Order: sequence, then structure tokens, then C-alpha cells
Amino acid sequence: MQTAKHVWDQLLAYDPVVFSTLDAIASQAVLAKLQSVVEEEARPIYETLKQEHADYISRERDKAARAFAARRSVIERIGLPQVRRYRLNLLAQEERHFFEQLENRAYLELYSHRHNESLKMAIPSTFEACRSKKVLCPLVFG
Repeated sequence: MQTAKHVWDQLLAYDPVVFSTLDAIASQAVLAKLQSVVEEEARPIYETLKQEHADYISRERDKAARAFAARRSVIERIGLPQVRRYRLNLLAQEERHFFEQLENRAYLELYSHRHNESLKMAIPSTFEACRSKKVLCPLVFG
């Protein structure tokens, strides 16, 4: 699969030649048709990427859970009770922070709107809204 950078470089490699133009209404009709075709053709690719992302997040979650459990086990065996409680509290804070960040990476919103609106990807500042709705990687086609 070619990268977007490669495609962009190929587009910029040649000077475009304009043979004709379309009026606004015809341009909108062509854009709507192209957008629906692109959405239809891109859906399997998007679904594959979404599944790969979900699998990655799941593997990271499992790996982190094992690592935190191992660290917790070591902390519970070593040191004075007050020191253990302090270290366990620090570990719990670190664990919460890590899993919050991981969940933020898990949420992805892609919206596709017809009629001259482009595909938009949610940025990290919108993750809270997505998380509050408990929505994981939705895709809404126009």
C-alpha cells in the first residue's frame, strides 16, 4: 500500500494541464459521486485498520496489566508496611495514568460527510466527549 506522502509527491512531480472546467453544479455532482465511491472502496481498508488498532490496544493493555501486576507483586514483598503502602499508591497512580492514556489512544472518530465536507479525524481534545459517550472507533458514513 502506497503512503500518502508518496501519492502527494507523485501529484507534485508533474505540472497539471487543464483541458476544461466544470460549472459549480456539475462539480458538486462529480464530488458527491467520487466521495461515495471512495467511501465505499475505502470501507474495507478502514475496517482493517480499525481492527488492527483495536488488536494493538488490546495487546498493550494485556502487556501493561502483566507488567503492573509484576511490579505490584515485588512491592508487596519488600519493605516496611508504610513504605509498601506509599509505593503501592504511587504504582496505582502510575497505572491509572497509563491506562487513561491508553484509552485515549483507543478512541478514534472518523466522520464522513457528503456535500463538500471532508473526512475529519478527532483530535485528542475531543477524546473526552467520545469517552463520555463510551464510543469506541465509530465510523459514520454520511
